Amino acid sequence: MNNLNTLIIRPRITEKATLLAEAVLPVYTFEVASSASKATVAKEVARIYKMKPTSVRITKLPAKRIVTRQGVGRKPGVKKALVTFKVGDKIEAM
Repeated sequence: MNNLNTLIIRPRITEKATLLAEAVLPVYTFEVASSASKATVAKEVARIYKMKPTSVRITKLPAKRIVTRQGVGRKPGVKKALVTFKVGDKIEAM
């Protein structure tokens, strides 16, 4: 089993993620480890924030090639989890 402390890397705070979190049905976005599954993310979020999520969706963002003055590089890909809570539940730290 994975170490639960390393599953959730950080909350992903973007303009789109903020709009989703402030909606009627709150959806919070987290960057997660590449080995994370829906069940382990749900368990870890429930442990950290003391609220049980109603659903978890996972998506992968692909790595991108970037060109700079120094040459060609690569931005790493990211796996993110969209965690939905009940109406009225809110994470204050985000």
